[in-house]
Amino acid sequence: MFKVAIIGAGMAGLSAAGQLHQQADVHIFEKSWRAGGRLTTRHKDYIFDHGAQHFYVKTKAFEAFLAPYMKQGIVQRWDARFVEFDGDHIIARRRWNEAFPHYVAVPGMEALGHTVARNYNIQYQTRITQIVRQDQHWALFSDDIALGLFDWVVLAIPAPQAAALMPVNFVHLDQIKVKKMQACYSLMLGYKNPLRLDFDAALIKNRDISWISVNSSKPGRHKTFTLLAHSTNHWADQHTDLNRESAIEHLVNEVENVIQQNVSSADHIDLHRWLYANIGRQSGQANLVDYENRLAAIGDWCISGRVESAFTSGHTLKISPM
Repeated sequence: MFKVAIIGAGMAGLSAAGQLHQQADVHIFEKSWRAGGRLTTRHKDYIFDHGAQHFYVKTKAFEAFLAPYMKQGIVQRWDARFVEFDGDHIIARRRWNEAFPHYVAVPGMEALGHTVARNYNIQYQTRITQIVRQDQHWALFSDDIALGLFDWVVLAIPAPQAAALMPVNFVHLDQIKVKKMQACYSLMLGYKNPLRLDFDAALIKNRDISWISVNSSKPGRHKTFTLLAHSTNHWADQHTDLNRESAIEHLVNEVENVIQQNVSSADHIDLHRWLYANIGRQSGQANLVDYENRLAAIGDWCISGRVESAFTSGHTLKISPM
């Protein structure tokens, strides 16, 4: 068996491991303490899915991947009351259902990544800082700590991070450098007394927020009322250095202006900034492979900013010992 290092334990890295583990000795290195990437859940006094909100299925491969997790109840359908806002006006309303199902992981979005990760050898809280060629192998380093020699290295991290870490002779380096990923702020509001809303999920146009969801309306969630709002990518890109208090104040005002209710009385307020949250639809390969140097780059950013795109990028990766 040849030896492969995968850097990043998000959905792309996990699906690549699933594709390769029967033919290779796969080692995953993850800078965080958990797997799943933006499939994540924040646990404090209140519980929020503050990254990916849901996912849907367009390919047979992703459907087959999810099937056992659906059977176990780890992935369930979210039949949300969905609305579309233009500013503060609702312009469309429908219920999500089996005609075009939307799915979430249960009891939180992190559950899918955590469950998949149990199948693989993952070294957590390990930030790869250098990839160095040594004879016919690649040596990985975390600061000054050597982590071993590998036949292949697969980078399953956001495009700007991959561009900074890839050796200069990677044949697709220029392609990675031009990928423009977008930021996003997640505003989390928790209440002892529920707000009265006639929707569970909302897409918003012509405001600085693009999404509001009643996180507690998802299947398997704690019943304490929680509200999650995402900023637009454009606003986040323009305000990546905004201080926490100002960002919260602005986003709270945006939510209030959309739903026409006071939300600042929340019993819990939290904020998270995603520097690399999204990317528009891309054209080209689902992954970038350099067979001569035995290096590859994968991620949703190769296709589009969706959970299934991350899965597809890793699942379609084809590499061999030589």
